[in-house]
Amino acid sequence: MEETSATVRVLIADDSTPVRERMAALLWEIPRVEVIAETVDVPGTMDGLMALLPDIVLLDISMPGGNGFEVLDRIRSEKLSTLAVVVTTHAEPEFECRAFESGAAAFFNKTRDFMAVAEFVRKYAQEGLH
Repeated sequence: MEETSATVRVLIADDSTPVRERMAALLWEIPRVEVIAETVDVPGTMDGLMALLPDIVLLDISMPGGNGFEVLDRIRSEKLSTLAVVVTTHAEPEFECRAFESGAAAFFNKTRDFMAVAEFVRKYAQEGLH
């Protein structure tokens, strides 16, 4: 595919500061990727999605004020073009299945797949999948 010069805007939604910091550090190394916001709870994530309209949200399932499935449902109900990538410690198949049923584009285990998440975002940015 042809490369694009557009910047991919990413929102990181996770209640763990170390996880957000590690993910942001990896993403800042990718050309044409910008971390536009970090949120720590579901209400903040919902607000960020609606106000900033990111290209990608890296979304944890367990956060204060609700859960990531509510965020996925909101993305779908509002018909947002934001690509939802679930990054969670809930690696059980039922969580993965529910995430995909709710519209997630990808599902990663954050205890072992950090580099895979960064590679997914890199591929998205390089190949102009948006």
